[in-house]
This record gives sequence, structure tokens and C-alpha cells, in this order.
Amino acid sequence: MILTAGMLAANRYLDTLAAIGTNTLLGLVFVAYIVKKDFPLGSLPVIGKKFKKS
Repeated sequence: MILTAGMLAANRYLDTLAAIGTNTLLGLVFVAYIVKKDFPLGSLPVIGKKFKKS
């Protein structure tokens, strides 16, 4: 909900390039959140070595 409001505000109040940059950043924040919460990177064989919990 907050990300959607941020994207709408960026599109309304910023120029085109700034809005694209803001929307891209907010999209990456969303993807990072989903990956962290729903996709266990520690269980992958190669990537898991980098993301193991201490």
C-alpha cells in the first residue's frame, strides 16, 4: 500500500525521469522484501553459502 502511494505520488509530482527512477527503486525494494520473506536463499546450494545465518 505504501509503495503504491509512493509510486502514484512520484508520477504526479516528479518529472518523467525522476518518476521512472523512483518507481524502479520502489519496485526493487518490493522485490527485495518478497525475496527476503518468501524465498529462502540459504537453501540454495551456491547462493546459500553467502546468505547463511550466523
